[in-house]
Amino acid sequence: MTVDKTTKIFMAIIFTSIIAFLGMVAFYLFYVIPNGELGQAKKWQTLKHHEYSHRADRKIDAPVLEAKPDGDSYSALGVPTEIKDTPFVWVLLDGGDDFYGPVKLVPQSIVPHVKCTFVKNLPKIVKVDLPVLTYLQEHCEQG
Repeated sequence: MTVDKTTKIFMAIIFTSIIAFLGMVAFYLFYVIPNGELGQAKKWQTLKHHEYSHRADRKIDAPVLEAKPDGDSYSALGVPTEIKDTPFVWVLLDGGDDFYGPVKLVPQSIVPHVKCTFVKNLPKIVKVDLPVLTYLQEHCEQG
C-alpha cells in the first residue's frame, strides 16, 4: 500500500499542528502562569497585607522592615509618608523581575523617600534585589 502525496501533506500538517499546540500549552504552563497575573498574586498579597496591617499606625518616624514575616516568601519595606490615610509606601525587596517590572510598590502612586544611609545598610540586613536597591538609591534623601 502506497501513500499518495496529498495524504503525506495532510499528515505533515496534522503533525505540525499538534507540535505547535503542545508548544503553546507548554509555554502557557511554564512561562505565563508563573510570571503572569496569577504568578504575581503572592507578591501583591504580601504588599497589601503589610499595607493593611500598618494602615492605622500613627507613630511614623522610621521605615518598617518586614523581613519575611509570618512565613512569607518575600521581604517588604514600609517607607513613611506624610499622608494620614497612607502612612507607608510598601516596597517589595526580593520579588524578582517579571512582566510587571522589578519594583513593586503599594500604593503605586506615591514615590518612597528614605534616608540614603538606611538604603546603604539595607543589603546587610536583608536580601534586596539590585533593581529595587537602585530604585531606592535614586529616591533616597541625604542626611
